[in-house]
Order: sequence, then structure tokens, then C-alpha cells
Amino acid sequence: MFTYDEYRDVCDSYGVGLNDSLNNAARDSSVYGNIYTPSPTLAAVANAGKLVRVPKPRALSVEPFPEEAFEIEDIGMHSLVAIVNASHSRVTRPRPLPADSFHFKHVIKRDVRDINTCARADNYFYKTITDIATDYRGSETGYHIIRKGVTPILLTKYRGEPSSLSLVDMVINGFPFPRGSLFRADIALRAFGAGAVREGATRFAVYSGAAEILPHTAIARLTFLRLSALCLPSGERGRFKSGKPRLSNVDETVRDTLTIDDIRRQLAELIKANPARRRR
Repeated sequence: MFTYDEYRDVCDSYGVGLNDSLNNAARDSSVYGNIYTPSPTLAAVANAGKLVRVPKPRALSVEPFPEEAFEIEDIGMHSLVAIVNASHSRVTRPRPLPADSFHFKHVIKRDVRDINTCARADNYFYKTITDIATDYRGSETGYHIIRKGVTPILLTKYRGEPSSLSLVDMVINGFPFPRGSLFRADIALRAFGAGAVREGATRFAVYSGAAEILPHTAIARLTFLRLSALCLPSGERGRFKSGKPRLSNVDETVRDTLTIDDIRRQLAELIKANPARRRR
């Protein structure tokens, strides 16, 4: 993960003047780096996500990054470049997006920059994923798997909790976010509430709760929160132990070897084993 100096070097080398809020987030690791993210670039990405949660988001820099900036391998800097350039494409021309991205649009009627994320969310997801992998029943409280067709696209932290892990690249209102990002996923409860016909929803037992597979049409709103530890190369995930120890209870072998593709394959097997059907 890039240091603050490397972050500045990239911006300066391309002559890109970023929004002061992004620079402040990247620079002040005592505020952003230890509470939510373990590096300057991840902190800047989390802040950029907040700045685009408004009805009419503004460009996040004076000018966009050139195309060659997308060759940067650091996931934080790469994601920041993509979000910043998307903020310009809203008023110029859209950049071609990955063909396998999940595209979602919703109307933002108010400023929702005050939505934050749990500093220990990564821990909860590792626990849920480990439970699924070991016995196919999941956590005690259950969870939601949100699918598009037979492809799992989101996994919730636990049932009834909006905090979700993306399993594919997401494009929300034109802004791209990589797989392994954390979102707040608001489910359309009117369509999937108790007593309603749950079209396309599949429920199956887990310990003391129930897990559900929901179609992507159940999503009412998706709000980007931050990048999770699962976005990072395995050797860098240990840095999420800084500040509040979000990965303190996770087996190091699991932490360093598990990938988003592994999770998606495991959940795809659950979807195939529990085909969609009408339920009341």
C-alpha cells in the first residue's frame, strides 16, 4: 500500500490537483488511517466515497488523471484514480467500464455523507465466510446472499444487517468500486417483508437463524463505505491490525490466503443447491 509520499508523488507527476478533503484524509493517518483504513490511499478512497454520496457530486480534482494512471497496481491508488475520473466523466464523457461489473443506479435525494462503517466489519465477514466454508450453514444469526442470476454479488455481515461485502466489481451511479468493497445495502423490505410473497427468495436453515438468497432486484440502495482487507494482496492484510484490531481474531492462514473468487465460488455452490422458488 502506498505511503503518503507515494500518493503525493503520483498526483504531482500527473499534475493532478485533488480535492483538499482527499489530501487531508490521506495525510492525517491518526484520524483516518487508524480508525477505518490502514493506509493513506485507502483513507482517501473512503473519503472520496463520502463526497459522491450527494445529489449532485462535484468533480474531485481540477483535472482527471491520464489513462496511464490506471496502470498503477496499488489497489487504493487505482481505486482513487477511477473514482476521481468518474467524477469528471459525469460532466464530460464516460470512461469504458469493465464488462462484468454490476451496475446499479438509485436517486440520491439528500446528503448521506454521515453514514459510516464498523471498524471491525472485516472480522465479521471473515467469521461468516469461515462458517460457510466449513459447514454450509453460516453464522448463528444467518446472512443474506444477493445474486444476479446464479452469480453471488453481495454477502451481508449477518441477516438484517445492511453492511455488505461486494463479490464483483460495482458501478454505483456511475462510480466504480472494486470487488472486496464494503457497502451499505438497503433491501426493499416492502417487497421482501414478513408475510409478503417473496418472489425469487430462497430461505434455508442455519444454526438458530435463517439465511436467505435474494435476487438483485431486492436492492433499494447501495452506499459505498470503504475498501475491506479482502481487496488487498495477502501479504498486506496484516496491516488491518493497526489501530482498532479488526482482524485480531482471524487465523493468519485464512486471512492471507482467502480471496474474493474463493468466496464467490463457495456462495455460487449454495445458490445452485438452493434454487429460487416462490415462498410465503
